[in-house]
Amino acid sequence: TASLQITDLTEEDGGSYQCSISNTYGRKRSTAELQSGAPSYVTNIQLVDSGDDYAVLSWDPPLGSDGDDIGGYQVQAIPNGGGDAQTIDVGPGERQARIDGLNTNSGGYTYRVRARSTQGTWGPWTTYGDSPGGSGSTGTGTAARTSDSTGQLLAWLLPLIFLLLLLLFLLCCCCCLWFGLCGKYCPCCTCWTCFDREGKKKAGAVRYRVMRRDHQEMLALYRPDAVEHVQNPEKITTYLASTDVLPGSTVSAIQKQRTREDYNRKLLDSLTFGGDEAFEGYCTALRKEEKLDWLADTLEGPGLSVGKREQLLRHQAVLVEKMEPDLTLAHLSKQRVFTSAMAEYVTSANMPEDRNERILHLLQSRDDADFHTFCEALRQNQNQPHLADLLQENGLDINKAVLLEEKALDNSDALDSIGYLGNTRKETLLITKTPVTTTQFTNEMNPRN
Repeated sequence: TASLQITDLTEEDGGSYQCSISNTYGRKRSTAELQSGAPSYVTNIQLVDSGDDYAVLSWDPPLGSDGDDIGGYQVQAIPNGGGDAQTIDVGPGERQARIDGLNTNSGGYTYRVRARSTQGTWGPWTTYGDSPGGSGSTGTGTAARTSDSTGQLLAWLLPLIFLLLLLLFLLCCCCCLWFGLCGKYCPCCTCWTCFDREGKKKAGAVRYRVMRRDHQEMLALYRPDAVEHVQNPEKITTYLASTDVLPGSTVSAIQKQRTREDYNRKLLDSLTFGGDEAFEGYCTALRKEEKLDWLADTLEGPGLSVGKREQLLRHQAVLVEKMEPDLTLAHLSKQRVFTSAMAEYVTSANMPEDRNERILHLLQSRDDADFHTFCEALRQNQNQPHLADLLQENGLDINKAVLLEEKALDNSDALDSIGYLGNTRKETLLITKTPVTTTQFTNEMNPRN
């Protein structure tokens, strides 16, 4: 770098100084003006107040000045968006100035201040936000915005946000129309479709409601029964439409189905959108229109827990074959596990195995306390208490145990009662790795001896 230092400065040293640099690519010149007797940069410029059309600035005298050599100050506000600058002159003793008449639509101003010597020589500009002793150029510096700048920002930002929200709303509406969700999931659609222009509720209009989890599970579990046994689903649909639990658009979609089975399936799928009111209305329609009280009673049950249901299904095959349905059903009816309509549905089956299947199928809609009541019903019969023992023990496969029982019975002529008990117990331990209760074998032996 290169520099020029002038010592013992006098007024004759004032004037223009030029620095020139050149190389093989060309020459570059730079000119600087030395004003003899001019004050230095003013310091500590602050924007102390501002409004819609004014700004108030304060500053300190130039460095090295005692104030007696200052003849005044000049304050200027330059619009950032272009236009005429506002300039005011203040006296030498002033340290603050107010600029009025600012343009509220300018988007902000750049403020600067300079000092004048008593001989009338102006010092360099100091821009608000620049460090004292900077370049003093008029076109650079940090813009100081008035308070109207924030309002100016909000003036275009708020409409933009509103426009984005409107576009998002329209996009959601398009998705609802495309996927056929109007009047179901979208709360805006349900509000518009439930009321007419006069504010009156439309006939058949209904808002989407959330259905309880246990109701959804029961509808899914007994869906095949409803599809098979409901013979007039159009009557149920008409009933639900008359009670305003299903919207007209949903009813129209259901009525487009061609077969009875498809009609039932579409109706069951649509019930979820009506919430618990639709579920209750469906059960009422089953009793009123179809006389399927047993199905309505079954659907209204709370349902077994997952563990109990899995235990029941795991041993279903053996229970269907070995269980005595009449005695079991009598106990379940007496303890009010099954309603009279459910018991009548069970007894309508001709074969014992079919009745057992219906008992186990309907039992899944009851609660865990009813599961234990079912086990008590098994113990009421001297021929099947071991079924309850095995059903309530974790990890023991009832199918393997009964197969061993039948195998032992085939060889009973060659074994005495003690030999049968010992060999069956031994083989059961080898296969299941689980101890078998003595109650099981004792009760197995007594009826056959």
